[in-house]
Amino acid sequence: MLTYNPFYEGTLLFLAILSVVLNNYAFYLIMFKMPSSMRDFRHCLYMLCILDGLFAFVLGVVLNTKIAFSTSNSRSSPPDEP
Repeated sequence: MLTYNPFYEGTLLFLAILSVVLNNYAFYLIMFKMPSSMRDFRHCLYMLCILDGLFAFVLGVVLNTKIAFSTSNSRSSPPDEP
């Protein structure tokens, strides 16, 4: 059974924040530094960056925070034996 481990939770949070930052940087590159030969794919790349950043934020920050601040102690205690 998996138990709560602060290292893994912290790693997930760090990777989620890093992913959001890198997606914002990619969005900037697409917006201002993209060569004119790739302008046709601009809108697809915009949406990819936005959706990937939102997914990483929700998965790593919103769901992680909800689990970390949960009031139940079900993750830190072993299951009851019958």
